[in-house]
Amino acid sequence: MQKMILLCLLSLPGHLFAGESSIEFARSIDNNGNQDTAVALEFGLSSDALLYLSVARNRSITDVSQKNVSDVRIGYEGDPAEDIFYGIEWSGWGAPNDLVVSSLRGSINVQSDTWLNQLVPQLRTIRFYITIGSNPYLDVTSPGFQYSATYLGWENWKLSISYMLNLYSRNLTILASDPRVLLFFSPTTLDLASGFEYSQFGIDVGYRQKWGDIAWANRTSRSAIDFSLIRTNVLRAGWNLSPSWYLGLQTGRSVSELDSRAVNFLAWSARYYW
Repeated sequence: MQKMILLCLLSLPGHLFAGESSIEFARSIDNNGNQDTAVALEFGLSSDALLYLSVARNRSITDVSQKNVSDVRIGYEGDPAEDIFYGIEWSGWGAPNDLVVSSLRGSINVQSDTWLNQLVPQLRTIRFYITIGSNPYLDVTSPGFQYSATYLGWENWKLSISYMLNLYSRNLTILASDPRVLLFFSPTTLDLASGFEYSQFGIDVGYRQKWGDIAWANRTSRSAIDFSLIRTNVLRAGWNLSPSWYLGLQTGRSVSELDSRAVNFLAWSARYYW
């Protein structure tokens, strides 16, 4: 599955000044020819809380077809100046008539002078569309959570570790072990489903200065389909071109233990503040 790269590139909410808003445009490409395009809006409220909306489109290439996959997210993030603040987000992702995922997640953030702890419970509904038979689709429920701890004790540096776990109401390993699934699901459905994760462990290191920032991220994910490991490394840099403009660049590499061919990707983004 070719994941949406751009939503990792887009800056996380909560970095605006009180009442400030922004719009960001991003593009990416990988060595398989997949392309992402995304637009994100953040609307600053009177405090440092904000509302955000992002829309992304991925041209996903499979072995036998090409599909446009959409991703829409809308959410609210509380004031990060508070010791405890909350957030909520709804997202929809997928390709119509193949596979569609609806997600609802919340965030509970507790911070001190040196630590930020975040717990993000989520609930997903995954709809698999069936190509034959009387039932047009099969729904799978997927509860999960992500926990992250970020150390803020260094003046310009930030270190974060995270862990994510997803459960599924049905055994998804049948999608990889039983060839009869080809009779019921389209190749696009199976390709998109191959990216569902059982767990993920992450490490992020970031450095920020007046000119901008630089960051490195590592993700080790275990597939919910065949329990194989996928390792991803990302290097990102951003520059404050002016008080109103910010430019970001990102490059990364993802490798599966079942496939010697790595996925290399490159992305850029431009953000305007007002």
